[in-house]
Amino acid sequence: MLGTLIRTGEDVSAADPVQTVARFDKRPILIISGGADESIGVDDAADLLAAADEAGSPASLEVCAQAGHARSDEACAGAYGDWVLGFLGRFLAFAS
Repeated sequence: MLGTLIRTGEDVSAADPVQTVARFDKRPILIISGGADESIGVDDAADLLAAADEAGSPASLEVCAQAGHARSDEACAGAYGDWVLGFLGRFLAFAS
């Protein structure tokens, strides 16, 4: 995070993802979480999902049990692709 502060001047550690999700104004949200992630709290993905639901945003939560932080695409490669393509298929159809 220090690198981001130096490069952009923005303190991203002050950002609250739950508050940010609440401002997405009913936009669809796909949350992919690593079940072995030691960088964020165990309940953070569920908290994001709850905030999205409360804000009225259609949201999906997928968990790759064996993945660490930002490694779901590697640890669950097949499922990851299915999650992303399925999400896009469901919500891009509404945009056309």
